[in-house]
Amino acid sequence: MLSFHYYNGEFCSFEDMIINTKDMSSNERKQAFKEWRKSINTYDILSAHDNSLEIDEKYLDAYNNVENVIHNRIIKYSESADGMMTETQKA
Repeated sequence: MLSFHYYNGEFCSFEDMIINTKDMSSNERKQAFKEWRKSINTYDILSAHDNSLEIDEKYLDAYNNVENVIHNRIIKYSESADGMMTETQKA
């Protein structure tokens, strides 16, 4: 969640930024990455309230657009972290 930063109205990862800025000049690209690094990430928009996580309303639409990507990456990382093969990996 820390790797997705808000840039140009959407949350994107470092790899997304590389793809999105490939046609920019060197100076524009440096400036874009500087803005991306300093922007808010998906972890920062979460807050705990009444035993549940809530997302800041300002970023809700942008978060909903990347929610599945983040969810799938979390599952993939957790599968590899414990060293146990999942049913999908066994197949």
